Amino acid sequence: GVVAPCVFVEGEFQSSSLSAAFYAALNIDSAIAAQLPRLADLRPDVVLALEPTAPLPQLRRARQVNPDGSTAPLEDTDTRLRLLPIDIKRSNHVNASYAIEVTLYAVLLALWIEHEGLADKYVVIDQPALWTLDAPDAAPMSTLNTVPIDERIATLLARLELVEFDQYVISMRKIFREDL
Repeated sequence: GVVAPCVFVEGEFQSSSLSAAFYAALNIDSAIAAQLPRLADLRPDVVLALEPTAPLPQLRRARQVNPDGSTAPLEDTDTRLRLLPIDIKRSNHVNASYAIEVTLYAVLLALWIEHEGLADKYVVIDQPALWTLDAPDAAPMSTLNTVPIDERIATLLARLELVEFDQYVISMRKIFREDL
């Protein structure tokens, strides 16, 4: 099994076979869904696996991302590893297309976990993030390899720009329901 904290770099998950389930989860009529493109397998730049008690970037409590893009509260007794999708962008700012992309990663990863029967071990949280250009005075992450892992993870989390999941999931749904 996975021991947290763990950083998955460009870990591909088989999402192409989940196209029909994804469209159904978004309540897209099956006749319309049949005309929509098949999803490609996804490869988020980074997926961070954290212990349930690990401090998170956002000060509010994390919620579970469901395969339909809704969220649910996580109980204090929930022992599943928290998965945080991260997309790396060579940009100084977050834009809507980047935010929607990492939101899509979160929703599809939640669907994949459910279909693989792993929902008892892992939960995707509603704090997907973008890692944009670091501040000019920030130490390169590679220079931190002698620092304890918890400090390295805290440094990484501090450099992330969190996506407002609740806001961007609406746009993601609209794209698949109305724009394709």
